[in-house]
Amino acid sequence: MNEGDNNSTDGTTVESVDYITTLQEQLEYLPFNENFEIEPANLKLLKQLGGGHFGDIHLGLLTENGFQLPVAVKTPKSSICDRLRQLGSVEREEELNRQRDSLRDELKIMSFLPSHSNVIKLIGAITTSRDDFCVVIEYCEYGGLDRLLREKFKNDKYVNELILKTDSEEYLDYRCIQSNERVKSIESRMYNGQERSGWMADYSTRRNSGLITTSDLLWFALQIARAMSFLTENMVLHRDVALRNVLLKSDFTIRVADFGLSRRFGDDGYYMQSRNVSIPYRYIAPESLRSGRFSSQSESWSFGVVLWELFTFAQHQPYAAEEYCDIKTVHDILDYLDSGKRLNVPEGTPRNIARMMIALWHEDPTQRPTFQMCHSNLHSELLMSNPLILNSSGKPQQCAIVTADLDAGLPKESDLNNLQNTQKLDAMKRRFRILIGMSAILLIMCIALPTAMYFILRTPAESSSTIGLSGEKCHQCLCLTEMQSCAAVNCTEDDDSLSRGIFQISLPYYNDCGAPGKLPGDNTNQAWRRCSNDIKCAVQCIKNYVKRYSINCQSTGCEQTVRLHHGGPNGCIGGVTDGFWKETAACLKSHQ
Repeated sequence: MNEGDNNSTDGTTVESVDYITTLQEQLEYLPFNENFEIEPANLKLLKQLGGGHFGDIHLGLLTENGFQLPVAVKTPKSSICDRLRQLGSVEREEELNRQRDSLRDELKIMSFLPSHSNVIKLIGAITTSRDDFCVVIEYCEYGGLDRLLREKFKNDKYVNELILKTDSEEYLDYRCIQSNERVKSIESRMYNGQERSGWMADYSTRRNSGLITTSDLLWFALQIARAMSFLTENMVLHRDVALRNVLLKSDFTIRVADFGLSRRFGDDGYYMQSRNVSIPYRYIAPESLRSGRFSSQSESWSFGVVLWELFTFAQHQPYAAEEYCDIKTVHDILDYLDSGKRLNVPEGTPRNIARMMIALWHEDPTQRPTFQMCHSNLHSELLMSNPLILNSSGKPQQCAIVTADLDAGLPKESDLNNLQNTQKLDAMKRRFRILIGMSAILLIMCIALPTAMYFILRTPAESSSTIGLSGEKCHQCLCLTEMQSCAAVNCTEDDDSLSRGIFQISLPYYNDCGAPGKLPGDNTNQAWRRCSNDIKCAVQCIKNYVKRYSINCQSTGCEQTVRLHHGGPNGCIGGVTDGFWKETAACLKSHQ
């Protein structure tokens, strides 16, 4: 159809009218926000990085203005995944719609939030295509923090920087601390950096060697607290705070991600869940489990569970270790918490952080520390363990602790445009280096090729060590023009009547009739032969080659046929007889 035929009298294009899809579906796939909309052709999925209940996440490449940016792409689960295949067609479609709705909810929250250094960045989305529906976010090289910590713990890559000194009667048993117990005093508490000179300054070296330290755990916790404070200030409840939703960049900065369950709370500070939604009940405050009512105080409870995950290296889900073997359901968790019990504070948790963790699980939500208080406590602890980490990534050592904006005075990371400009510059540099390299190669070829041709084509009298077989006469009897070095072949026959020399013979490992061990027509591998001593030996090498690879060859009118490469279309020597070998010997001898 020509372009002029698409226009109707009212200005509406015929192709823009969809008579098959329902109006509701068409409304669902209108552009969410033109500023974030991405053309499907510009996004390429490379591989799946992981998945969750509401979808999968992939590594992708986003092309903009001819340059490619690595991104993470969140999509609904594939219809061929095991869980969806077990559903009927109607149930499967309903589940996929729920997953798309979850992505839409996440997109709404992320597009509403301003930029923050510890919150994942929204890059764009594809919302106009049902099949390509996805949300594109910043790519974090190290992935989920939970998986990284499990790997470090498994490989014995954790360094506990705490030095605890106790007297004979008083000690700190982290395994038995509960909310109704007092933390026993210790005589003194120090970190490695306070006792060993140079320890603090070497934190970067330890990271590069794959080690994780107590200070690193505190640094992760501080950044999570900063992100949660930012969300609270913007009236957003995450409702799925867990280490699996905390991503790590290569510079050890974290990004809080996965806003599929996030909601904005009202002026009263609460959000009331109005429909049945799967929630991570092991992380949720008990009052929210009972009432469906969420607040910043319930977020504080979840942050306490995140701290527990950090110092247990995410080895188990909350309430899932052997010591909690009687806890199976959400009702079991509520019964456990109602009895006054809490998760055991992990061994190796700094004392102040252990106390804060217990306070975050206070039965009275109003008594729980705010995220600003958590940030202040973590900052103070990090000043003792390693204040140099606070300077990492350009962050100042001293930062505002209890202010309306915890990020005040901290430099923001470059936005997407700056990142893309940097990548464009890097790409131009790479292209320039490639161009220089190719030019150098061409220059070398221009110099080397004439020289090589001179030695190949010069007369045999000019060569003292190698007898060429590229003359027209040899071409007629051997179909050989290319002389190349080859593996040594032991020749035992000797003929003193012939002059000695080195004969380089290039014979492709090729049998048109399908000799044993080779596929017909396979001439990709060359079987090189180098024959020394005399002409007869060279001839014997050729003879052995033909015998070895053509003995089973059966072709029309030709029992023994071998194709020998000669730089153009394959030539064929048929009817191998004693006369052929005599002609070959004469040909070789004539070119000594």
